[in-house]
Amino acid sequence: MQDKHTADLSRLLEPAEDEAELLEATGCPVCGAAARQFITDDLPDTDDYGELLIEPYKSLRFRFVSCADCSTAYLSPRVTQAFIHHYYKGDYHCYRSFSDRGPIFRLLSRQLAKRNIAQVEKLFPPGCKVYLDYGCGSGTWFEIFTDMGVDWRMIGTDIMPEAIDLVRGMGVEGHVADERNIRDVVPESSVGVVNMFHVIEHLPQPVETLRTLRSLLRPGGYITGQT
Repeated sequence: MQDKHTADLSRLLEPAEDEAELLEATGCPVCGAAARQFITDDLPDTDDYGELLIEPYKSLRFRFVSCADCSTAYLSPRVTQAFIHHYYKGDYHCYRSFSDRGPIFRLLSRQLAKRNIAQVEKLFPPGCKVYLDYGCGSGTWFEIFTDMGVDWRMIGTDIMPEAIDLVRGMGVEGHVADERNIRDVVPESSVGVVNMFHVIEHLPQPVETLRTLRSLLRPGGYITGQT
């Protein structure tokens, strides 16, 4: 049976009826300032989604702006959270397994995994080898870490039910969750390391999300990531 949060996300995958609902102007996601300067004119999303996007999402245009107070660059307008899930469906290219991307990519990913494992082992606080991958996608890193024999308790969260189904299929604990409900499935002060691999640039409120994730950390734990 689907939990309420999963059911809500599934409902939001339905196409929007009114294009005016899709976009919102926003202030700076870091400092909250409203004043901004344009960096670009309206631009299409040129990411390679293949047949993933339907109209009107294919035709939306976005603008990069710069915060007049702290110089953070961000999108405004942006897709509202009610409809952002159209960009992250099950065949979203970042969900592809590393093992499906050719021998060179597989080799490079394993070398990078060795470095990541060594780094994470140093970051775990004493007595807490719990590793939370926030925005884990289809669990490509779990696949490699398991193959390389890590002894961590691994947990993955993502907003897409299809991705979490793949994670659970690996035997890894997975939850459809974001900053709104993650404390319902991951207790506070229970995690040694939170990983955010190419996630923070996707977040509508990155500072608030980081505060939430910090509350999950055992004292001495770390949040680590890449963008």
